[in-house]
Amino acid sequence: CKKENSKIGEVIITGDDIEKFRSLLEKGEQVEMKYFYSSLDKRPILTMTYDKNEVVAIGALKRERSEYAKNRFEAAKSQLNPQEYDTELGWIVTEENHRKQGICSSVVKKLLIYFNEHINGKLFATVREDNDRMRHTLEKYSFRKEGESFDSKRGHYKLCLYVYEPQSN
Repeated sequence: CKKENSKIGEVIITGDDIEKFRSLLEKGEQVEMKYFYSSLDKRPILTMTYDKNEVVAIGALKRERSEYAKNRFEAAKSQLNPQEYDTELGWIVTEENHRKQGICSSVVKKLLIYFNEHINGKLFATVREDNDRMRHTLEKYSFRKEGESFDSKRGHYKLCLYVYEPQSN
């Protein structure tokens, strides 16, 4: 299904892999699935963590439309320029029976390494206000909460905006 050649870092992603990613994302119930396939057109960076042949965790770096970022930053009443944050860390979901094992932290770490080596710049993420574990994970990797919590358009809960600005050496 997925093969890796460690000499050149080649990974083969099949349609089945994309379906497994989509399935776990849908289980997470935090994304409007009607936008998933069109989001693939923007060539997100996807990561999948496997336990045998089962995908147990996923995550992505997504290049977002400037209007999307602008709306998120405005909702949070942020004073930052959203045009500087064109990449979003998101679609992070861990299967329920694999939580509290550090897998989510590993997903975030992998994506940040990729971001810092290949994309660079500034990154943002949104997370449910009541998702303490994810908020802690973001803070562990130098994300900071920006602005105020704001109402989600998808349900009766609040979201928090987090931003990441790599430290210059």
